[in-house]
This record gives sequence, structure tokens and C-alpha cells, in this order.
Amino acid sequence: MHTYATRAIESGMPPRVLQKLLGHASIKTTMDRYVHVTDDSLVSAVRQFEANTISP
Repeated sequence: MHTYATRAIESGMPPRVLQKLLGHASIKTTMDRYVHVTDDSLVSAVRQFEANTISP
């Protein structure tokens, strides 16, 4: 379930939708216990930040 939750968020699923699919009463449970930050998502976030902040 942890991998599913992580991949769902990485693919753009809204957190509240994932919460309902997993049957959690609290979004905190979904995000804090089931969704994990992967190395790939960290690299992607840094690249996105760099692309949006570096002037030519």
C-alpha cells in the first residue's frame, strides 16, 4: 500500500482522492504514514525549481 500511495501522488493524484481510496479518516494518516519521498521525486523537484528560477 505504501508504494501505491507514493506512486499515486507522484503521478498527480490529488491527496484527498488517495485518502478516500485508501479509506483513511485523516489526510495526515495518508500523507505522513503511506506517502514517501523518493530519490526520483527529489531530483525532479530540484530540476523543476532550477528550470523556473534560472534566468538565461
